[in-house]
Amino acid sequence: MKIVFTFFICLIPVFLLSTVIQIPNHYTTIQEGIDVSVEGDTVLVLPGIYYENIDYNGKNITVASAYLITQDSTWIPLTIIDGSQPSDPDHTSVVYFRNEEDSTASLIGFTITNGSGTSIAGPHGYFYVGGGIYVNNSSPRIANVNIVDNSAYVGGGIYLEQSSPILHNLLIENNNGEGIYCFHNTSIIIGYSTIRSNSDSGIYCSSLSSLYLDHVKISNNSNSGIKFLGSFLNMKNVTLCQNTTNTEGGGIYCDTCLDSSPIIENCIIALNQAADGGGGALFHHCSPIIVNTKIIQNFATGWGGGISANEYSDITLKNVLIAGNSATDGAGIYCDASNPTLINVTFSENSTYPEGNVIFCRDGSNTMLKNCILWNNLSNEIAFCPDNSENTIEISYSDIQGGEEWIETNDNGTVYWLDGNLAENPLFLESEDNPFSLQDLSPCVNIGIPDTTGLNLPELDLAGDPRVYGGRIDMGAYENQNVVVNVNENIIPSVTILHQNYPNPFNPAAAGVGRSSSTVIGYQLSEINEVSLKIYNIKGQIIKTLVNDTKSADKHSVIWDGRDDKNRPVPSGIYLYILSTKDDLKIRKMVLLR
Repeated sequence: MKIVFTFFICLIPVFLLSTVIQIPNHYTTIQEGIDVSVEGDTVLVLPGIYYENIDYNGKNITVASAYLITQDSTWIPLTIIDGSQPSDPDHTSVVYFRNEEDSTASLIGFTITNGSGTSIAGPHGYFYVGGGIYVNNSSPRIANVNIVDNSAYVGGGIYLEQSSPILHNLLIENNNGEGIYCFHNTSIIIGYSTIRSNSDSGIYCSSLSSLYLDHVKISNNSNSGIKFLGSFLNMKNVTLCQNTTNTEGGGIYCDTCLDSSPIIENCIIALNQAADGGGGALFHHCSPIIVNTKIIQNFATGWGGGISANEYSDITLKNVLIAGNSATDGAGIYCDASNPTLINVTFSENSTYPEGNVIFCRDGSNTMLKNCILWNNLSNEIAFCPDNSENTIEISYSDIQGGEEWIETNDNGTVYWLDGNLAENPLFLESEDNPFSLQDLSPCVNIGIPDTTGLNLPELDLAGDPRVYGGRIDMGAYENQNVVVNVNENIIPSVTILHQNYPNPFNPAAAGVGRSSSTVIGYQLSEINEVSLKIYNIKGQIIKTLVNDTKSADKHSVIWDGRDDKNRPVPSGIYLYILSTKDDLKIRKMVLLR
């Protein structure tokens, strides 16, 4: 009794200007409270299980649990609307908004469960939609609601048609069918919500629908995290994780957004799987803009482990990390008759099986790379499909392992290898938070496109640091915050730098199969100097002298083919290479495999 008294004292200042209908104190059921309410009233429901199905009947009222007053989320699982109704076995949704309710009609602070959907006519007969909540021609606000264990043929959690709801702080979980289904001119805003473990797509949108997501987690759903066939998609701060599909687009399947560019910003697309293509995301006939996003550890049995851009999908990526993805072709990105633009994208640790590539271009694709890094992938970096129309790729101010010679054109296209490109180890920091950011001595620091005005880059990099720093931009998705240069000065290191050799390991026996038979060692000098660069075995014995000369203040490189000073091949193993000048000594190790 003391709890109830305190609870109603709290109501007094909040509802002085409206009628509060208390359930079950004034009426036994929630629907009875709705039936007697008028515009602006509040139906306040005390904790308990209510076996019923409620219909707002066109009334712009608030139906809420004690959460509305206390802002205590513990009331949400204790205030349950259960649509099972043992006395009424017919299929019904638990909550209905279907009579032009507007945004002042609110459902707040409940658990909605055991709904089985509303029967509607389809092209092949009747079927059930909206197991938990059915919204048609209405625009309610639904907040702080758990929608769990409902079932329907379409929209197990929520079904939306010709509506514009606002959904905030929802848990949509373990529903049979889609978590949310949007149909026919629906515009939906979802914020700070979790959609997980539903038996179909987390969100399905079709037929001219628009979807706006902010701070939403979508995980462990079947048939894609998001399946979007609508007109406009905008998602920010969204995590798509561990979603699966037996077709295409594990994290996202996006099709036919011809009149708009889907926006994907500050997102994480990770650990999703597709049986065909697009483990992380698949885009078909649309041109998304993806910014400050991590696409990591996704898997496709077929093509496009990270991204598949199909048929006129002119995708744009800026400040994007594509790492640890795998597929048969295009472990990072698969381009089919598309024109992707990749700016400050880092590709690393992607893999294909049994052989393949990180970027795969086919059927007339035209790809552009600026300020990108492709390094330490377990496959060839770039390849063209030998069949269909010719492809082109334009690369500038990018660091590509193996350089131009490792790009497999298969005699079906042209590589435009422009200014500013490198083939040097980028020296990733390998820290826990941002392992693909750059060390201070990275050759990719302050070496990107000198004039960044035409790139329209975001203000921050993938780590949230300033993107343009010190006058020049870095390659890759991260901007080093320690090294500053003046753009009007020549970029010459202030210290001697010895780079990691590439490739490493290297295999002299691999010549003729698309891999280099030698390794390249790069170094930089801050001033003219006498230089000695020698190879040592692990016993400390000199086996090869590569440089013994005076060199200018500049970048230099030398090739080692795995032979000693007598031109004999040396055995597999770990070797040291030592760069010495009159005032400095640098040591690194490499691995030779035969």
